[in-house]
Amino acid sequence: MYLGQYNRAYAALEQGAFMREAGAWAMADGKPVGMALVSGGESPELFVAVSEAWRGRGVGAGLVEEVCAELRQQGVQRLAVSDVSSANAAAVQLLQATGFVGLSMGSLRMRRSLDAPVPACDIAPGYALRTLAKGEEAAYVHLKNTCFPESSPWTEEDFPREFPPMSFNAYERIVIAEREEQLVGTASAWEIDYGGGPLGLLHWVGVDPAHRGQGLGAALNVRALQKLKACGYAEVWLNTSRERMAAVRLYERLGFVPYQELYTYTLTL
Repeated sequence: MYLGQYNRAYAALEQGAFMREAGAWAMADGKPVGMALVSGGESPELFVAVSEAWRGRGVGAGLVEEVCAELRQQGVQRLAVSDVSSANAAAVQLLQATGFVGLSMGSLRMRRSLDAPVPACDIAPGYALRTLAKGEEAAYVHLKNTCFPESSPWTEEDFPREFPPMSFNAYERIVIAEREEQLVGTASAWEIDYGGGPLGLLHWVGVDPAHRGQGLGAALNVRALQKLKACGYAEVWLNTSRERMAAVRLYERLGFVPYQELYTYTLTL
């Protein structure tokens, strides 16, 4: 839940982009127990961190107030905090208590236990499911670009970057739907580590718009879930967007529940 914030703060540190005069530290017994930093530029962003033992004591709110007072003196009119996870209850509570207003960024993370039965699912006649074969990378890239026209288009060089060699055969984890030897849908039974060890990941699920309405999305998801369960994962995660309403409804029917949604919080100074 902290990954987005960590990455943005690390990038700002590397670039030397923090406003030194706007930073604030909370100290106890000569040691830092909290900090608030602001990245510069046209849209200043706030980063706050408080030692776990000092949370719930008003340290975070005090740091935010200190920073905001300094920014007002400098004539800054707006402060933002991006990539805030709804699962980060402490951060959400702090920002709301200090006057920040949240707006969903559309990114949604969902999860499902694989202890629950995976439902059966049928597809229309004429379609078949199988795993991707070596040599079909170009066809897969074409399918991905067809399914996700809103994303930056891939080339064949993107395939090994997205599906790098791991402790398993990548091709056996990529399920495709086929009709008359044409790839028309896909879902990947992949793996991810959010810091606590490997987890199952439902990845790059899409169906060619010309072949939607045939039950392929549900069938691809179910086949990928079955693969992940057979691999021994206890639960499976996925990342999607609120804008993909049909996909979200399908995931919910398959037993997925929202875990976190990313928000941008803003404060008018």
